[in-house]
Amino acid sequence: KNNKKTAPRSLSGPTPLKPATATDDSRTMRTKRRLELIERLVRVKGRDGGWSYTTRTSSLAEPTAWACIALSAHGVPDKDWRSGLDFLARTQRGDGGVPVCAELDSPCWSTAPAVLSWLRASPQSDERDRAGVDRGVEWLLRTRGQPIPPNADVYGHDTTKIGWSWVEGTHSW
Repeated sequence: KNNKKTAPRSLSGPTPLKPATATDDSRTMRTKRRLELIERLVRVKGRDGGWSYTTRTSSLAEPTAWACIALSAHGVPDKDWRSGLDFLARTQRGDGGVPVCAELDSPCWSTAPAVLSWLRASPQSDERDRAGVDRGVEWLLRTRGQPIPPNADVYGHDTTKIGWSWVEGTHSW
């Protein structure tokens, strides 16, 4: 009996699976693709320092927060994403909520990602970042959705649970 371990035929064909190596073409391709995506993300940053869901539209808080998190996590120099944290600080309301865009006062579902982005940048953070985190966390702890009676025909989730709502004054989900 042959005790050599091979992957099932449907996954690998007739030859045994080999462990990935640093010279593996697929790993090289993944690394190259990741670098291309990072460069593209840096390139599509808005003039105001933030990011949008699509190019050529106004910057928004949520995609800006996620872009800052992604770029800092991949070791991109802070000069390429620091402006995003500044955009979030300018967008944050006095009560700590971070609205979806600077032109609107609500909704503030972007507060949690903004707080995460400021925390992710903590080694390079300044006093404004720390103040934004503190105010954002206070806002998140104060904000509660409004429970409404359950209606399985209308809602596909439990509307009696209390948590953050996407829009202030509505139920949590």
